[in-house]
Amino acid sequence: DDVATVAEEADAAEAAGVHVERGVSAPLPHPVEGAIRVPDQADFDPLAFVHGLARGLADEGLQVFEHTRVAPPEGGARPQAQTADGRFTIRARRIVVATHTPLGVSPLHTAVAPYDSYAVAFRVPDGQAPDALVFDTADPYHYARTFRTDRGETRLIVGGADRKTGHNHEGTRPFDEVVAWTAARFPGAEPVGTWSGMWFQPVDGLPFIGEAPLAENVYVATGFSGDGLLWGAASGRILADLVRDVHSPFADVVSPSRFTPVAGGPTWVKENLDVAVSLVKDRFVSDVGSAA
Repeated sequence: DDVATVAEEADAAEAAGVHVERGVSAPLPHPVEGAIRVPDQADFDPLAFVHGLARGLADEGLQVFEHTRVAPPEGGARPQAQTADGRFTIRARRIVVATHTPLGVSPLHTAVAPYDSYAVAFRVPDGQAPDALVFDTADPYHYARTFRTDRGETRLIVGGADRKTGHNHEGTRPFDEVVAWTAARFPGAEPVGTWSGMWFQPVDGLPFIGEAPLAENVYVATGFSGDGLLWGAASGRILADLVRDVHSPFADVVSPSRFTPVAGGPTWVKENLDVAVSLVKDRFVSDVGSAA
């Protein structure tokens, strides 16, 4: 049913200057009606990436403090932040809050909706899993990819079953959904580990990267959807320019100040009414069924 959607995706990619291959067969052990392939992609280990960043910071003489809670920073001509226990105050010319969603109370909390995603690692027979990252057009969608362990064993990672945070969707169990989807497509796959993470969906599809609303000289990066590896690196580049007063060609496109409830339109209304209904339903009465 979604072959036309795949074709539209290819059209959009080509319009953006991305080379795609149409009419290809997907490297999966089950029938696929249509697919596109994006060649010349790289993959890398995100944990090794983070360790490399930490080593790079240390080489530059910068310090990393783990296990240290910080209260929401105060904006101004000389912004500052305190550790949560009140023992230390950090003062700086610019502060970057790269905490997935801004600390404290922020207008951006209404512009990004929290969702949970689930992934399961499987032991699979050699040759069964695709040497690729593949994902489907379902809603919520599924994705699958392989990696090699330190012992040279192949593992299949399958993810999906995304749902809005705090919603259990009539008691369904997301990890069970992922396992069942995989069992139907990769016979013999044996679950060996699970993982869950939260991501934030921006109201207009693009992240918010730049100076925080209502907080002078405080910068934020949020609303990465499911593309944190991409947008984390991109926001690092953009924010590095902004905090040094260097023009960034992308800053206006992802600026937090672009957001207004009017610009967000029906999506903004829907996501935030949904939060309000859940709040009332969970805390006050048990028979609320709608926003009205």
